[in-house]
Amino acid sequence: MTLLTLIFAAALALSLGIVSAVLLRIGGLFLMVFAMTVLFGFRWFSGYSHPTVTESLLILTLLQAGYLIGTLTPLADRIRRGEPAPRLTVKPRDDAE
Repeated sequence: MTLLTLIFAAALALSLGIVSAVLLRIGGLFLMVFAMTVLFGFRWFSGYSHPTVTESLLILTLLQAGYLIGTLTPLADRIRRGEPAPRLTVKPRDDAE
């Protein structure tokens, strides 16, 4: 991989880890690792690219780091408790003039 491709893959893996932690909750890490394994397998058997062990470990490590970051966010904690996400805008009150 070129350096730019490796940086893009690393950023994608980190963000996918965060998304899986916040949206998929329990089992999200398993699903993301399975998806990355399928992706690497497809790329390997298609002959498009042969990821090295170092690149594969880097991407999977960043995926897990993103998952850890996502689980430590307050939003993931609220979703886990079943509470709605906080509003981004202030709801107008009825008594406002």
